[in-house]
Amino acid sequence: MKFNAAVFDVDGTLIDNSEGIYNCIRYALQKMDLPDMTDEQLRPFIGPPLFESGKKILMLDDKNAERFVSLYRERFSVKGYAETKVYDGVAEMLQTLQDNGLKMAIATGKPLQFIEKILPLFDLDKYFCGIHGITFKDHESDKVTFIKRSLADCNTTEAQTLMIGDRHNDMEAAKCADVFAAGVKWGFGTDEELLNAGADKLFASPAELTDYILN
Repeated sequence: MKFNAAVFDVDGTLIDNSEGIYNCIRYALQKMDLPDMTDEQLRPFIGPPLFESGKKILMLDDKNAERFVSLYRERFSVKGYAETKVYDGVAEMLQTLQDNGLKMAIATGKPLQFIEKILPLFDLDKYFCGIHGITFKDHESDKVTFIKRSLADCNTTEAQTLMIGDRHNDMEAAKCADVFAAGVKWGFGTDEELLNAGADKLFASPAELTDYILN
């Protein structure tokens, strides 16, 4: 087996939390008297840090972007985190990889406090030797740092590790951290986005990804 460790993104890779994310963004928009948005318009919010998306997509200044994030988290901490489903085949993939000795960790732009509430809902926390995310005081996700911390958690090297994610920031972080960039096609990014961001290979399903890692 070429790889002995894998670092996973969460939203769009392990779980589909779009319902919770969209509901919480709409809650924040309503509270701020901003126009509602369609699901398609909200799709780009999934993946990158919310503060950054508030500024870039909604054209908010720092103060209002702070308020936007705060309102989003207000609902997410109570309801949004549970409006989640695991992608088909993900639990089987994680179990198979663990059974074959692969070490696994998480590097996400989502607040760590939320990840620690979501993963146990589906008994997924047992698969990971390290979980790295932002704190409520953070606005930017330093996934490169999170990947490097994951390498230490898994006692591995860059050459033996994959970063697995569905958005451009996952692939860009993988390249900066000198690990294999595995793009998944079942999430929220497009093939073009992933390839342009440096994906080494794209995978259509958890089963295909599992087979590649093990064989």
